[in-house]
Amino acid sequence: MFKRLSICLLLPLLLGGTLHAGEHRQAGTHEHGVARLDLAQEGAQIDLHLESPAMNLLGYEHMPSSDADRQVLEQTLAQLRAADQLFRFDAQAQCRLIGAAISTPLAGESGTDAMPHDTREEPGHDGDHAGDHEGHADIDADYRFECARPDELRRLSLDLFRRFPALQRLLVQFVTDQRQGGAELTATNAELAL
Repeated sequence: MFKRLSICLLLPLLLGGTLHAGEHRQAGTHEHGVARLDLAQEGAQIDLHLESPAMNLLGYEHMPSSDADRQVLEQTLAQLRAADQLFRFDAQAQCRLIGAAISTPLAGESGTDAMPHDTREEPGHDGDHAGDHEGHADIDADYRFECARPDELRRLSLDLFRRFPALQRLLVQFVTDQRQGGAELTATNAELAL
């Protein structure tokens, strides 16, 4: 458990030099059209953390004020919870989603899900790290996959761009049992080599 926590906490430090020049991963960075994805593998387990401005996923960043806004929010949260439809690993690896937690201040008290089987220990973490920075709301999603054959992991295909057309770029950092790196994915390049 400590090893996983260490990997998750050190991921940004380990990969700091892998992003394109001028791209800095800072807490509170908020750019419409751009989202961030961190991936950490330890054996059969893969943890993903997606952080995106709400605008990319919902089309708005204000508290839902109409039935239409609330419907879009609920539909988006449902899509995000169905992570096995958004993130697809090699079929041979036999990965399955075992936990999903979505957090956003736009959903009020119900804006934070608990992740089933979540064994992470994060001191001082209050469960709502989506933040509302200067009127900009984010949506954070944490996922856990378990793979029956992790040695067969070669790639991760993403369906995020098709489902959320306002998303233009996804900045990815990853640490696997085999390597670490970073990438910038787009609608025309939506596959990450692991």
